[in-house]
Amino acid sequence: MRISDSDLCMRIACNDKGAFEMLYERYWEEVFRYAVRIIGNDEEALDVVQDVYIGLWEQRKKIKEIRAIKGYLLQMAKYKSIDLLRITLKRSDFRQTYLETEASHQVDTPYDIKVAKDLALFIEQCLDQMPPKTKEVFQLSRYAQLSHKAIAEQLHISEGTVKKQIFYALRICRYRLNRSRFWNGMLFVCFFLSYW
Repeated sequence: MRISDSDLCMRIACNDKGAFEMLYERYWEEVFRYAVRIIGNDEEALDVVQDVYIGLWEQRKKIKEIRAIKGYLLQMAKYKSIDLLRITLKRSDFRQTYLETEASHQVDTPYDIKVAKDLALFIEQCLDQMPPKTKEVFQLSRYAQLSHKAIAEQLHISEGTVKKQIFYALRICRYRLNRSRFWNGMLFVCFFLSYW
């Protein structure tokens, strides 16, 4: 028997993680497709989905006040997608300036080398926390730079599964990043700058 959205929301308001996962499974693909239509990029749309559901969980005590949760999730996705587009425009300006500056500095400093080593260690630790299939998908996406379609064909899985595995991998990285003593959000941004 299907549990109604309102019942799930009541349970989520009482910190029921199982109900939250059910709500996630019910609507994540619609939220994802909606974000893709706005942003035009699957990976950034997955980030939006993650942000939407994290925001929902953080505001779960107020969830009882929401009458139509699906509409609410799509509205959150809309605003977060628009915010992401604004940030991306600013980053592209920053990245262009950064690349122009870097072009004039070809020598890596000892600090640059240490940061690169620390980053490699951090990424390796994140990979160690991932289930084997998630790790494989993430490595094919980030290191081999394969498209979702190419990964799906190579591993004989659906593109939806690929997207979901990348979403989980990024969530693991963010979780570790947020709990790290010396890393900050800028490092995470720098890691993904090379994949724009």
